[in-house]
Amino acid sequence: MSEIKVDTIGPRVDNGTLTIGASGDTVNIAGTAGTGFPTPTSGIAASAIDSGTIATARLGSGTASSSTFLRGDQTYAAPAGFDIGSITGATASTAVPITTDEHIMNIGGALRRVDHNIVTAVNTPWLQSRGLTGNQSIATDTNTAITNWNNITINSKQDSGTSSQSLSSNGQFTVGVAGYYQINLGVRFASVGAGKNIRIMIYSPHDDVTYIINGYNTGDGSVSTHYLAGSIVLPAGSSRYFQAQCYHNNGSAVNIESMGCSFSVYRIAGYDLP
Repeated sequence: MSEIKVDTIGPRVDNGTLTIGASGDTVNIAGTAGTGFPTPTSGIAASAIDSGTIATARLGSGTASSSTFLRGDQTYAAPAGFDIGSITGATASTAVPITTDEHIMNIGGALRRVDHNIVTAVNTPWLQSRGLTGNQSIATDTNTAITNWNNITINSKQDSGTSSQSLSSNGQFTVGVAGYYQINLGVRFASVGAGKNIRIMIYSPHDDVTYIINGYNTGDGSVSTHYLAGSIVLPAGSSRYFQAQCYHNNGSAVNIESMGCSFSVYRIAGYDLP
C-alpha cells in the first residue's frame, strides 16, 4: 500500500480529463470538499440522499406552490374538481334545506349531486295525539272542534323551509311547513240514539273547506257507542292549520270518550306544493 502526497493533481494538458481508478474500482475521498469541488449532476442514487432539501424546480416542471401538486408525469398542476373554494359561502348554513337543494355524495367512486328529498325521505313535521284529557261534550246538530287532546307529541324536524308547529287550545295544528299532509282521525261517540247521523271531519283554511272523512247513520236499535275513523290527504301553506271536528244530530249533547279518540298529522316527504 502506497501513499502519494502532492498539492495538485491534474491532466497532462489543460482542460483535459483526469481519470482516477478504473471501472469496477471503489474510490474513497476522505476529508471535506473545498472550494471548486464540482457538484455531481448525475449518477447519484436516491437512497444516497439522506439530508438536506431538494429544490422543487429539480422535481418537476411548472410552478410549485401551496396550491399545486406534483403529478406522476413530473409536472406541477392545480387540483381540479370539488374543493372548499367550490362552495358558495364556505360557512355552515343555518337554513333548513328544501327538497330541491343538493348534497355532494360519493356514489360508485365518483362525486355526484343528489337532491335533498332523495336522502331525507322523512314525513315531518308530524303530530300525534292519543286520547283526550277527559270526555268532551259535543252539542247537537253543529260541527264542533275537538279541543281536549292529550298525550301530544310534535316532531318539528322537517325537510323544507323553516318550521313552527303548535297545537292550540282550540285544536288547531299549525303545520309550519308548506306541503301535503296525511291526517288521521278517530272518534268514539258515547250514547248516540238510533237513527242518528254521526260524522268526523277535518277543517282546512287552505281552501276554507270542512272535509267529511267518515260518517254514517246509527240505524235501528238502542242508544249505543259508535266509533268512526278515517284518513285524508290535504295541502297546506306554512301558516295554515288543520282542525279535527265531529258532528251528530242526537237531539241533545253527546260525549266523545277520552280513551277512544286519536289525531295524527304527517307531512308527506318529497312532495312540495306547486
